[in-house]
Amino acid sequence: GFEMVEEKAGVHSLYTADRRSMMNMSYRCVSFVARKKVRLPEPGQRSSAASHGSGGNSSLSSSAKS
Repeated sequence: GFEMVEEKAGVHSLYTADRRSMMNMSYRCVSFVARKKVRLPEPGQRSSAASHGSGGNSSLSSSAKS
C-alpha cells in the first residue's frame, strides 16, 4: 500500500492558451504525494526484496494465488 503524504484539490492548471485571443483550456486538478510503504526484514533475517528495492512484490504475487 501507499501512505498519503500530501493532497491538494482544486489546483488550477492551464493546459493550453493563446494570449492573442480569449481561448484557453484550464482544469481543476488534484495533486498528491504518496509514499510506498516498505516492510523491513525482522532482525536476523535477510530479505532480498528489501535490499533490491522491489518493495514487496513477493507478497503481491502470493496474495494473487489465494
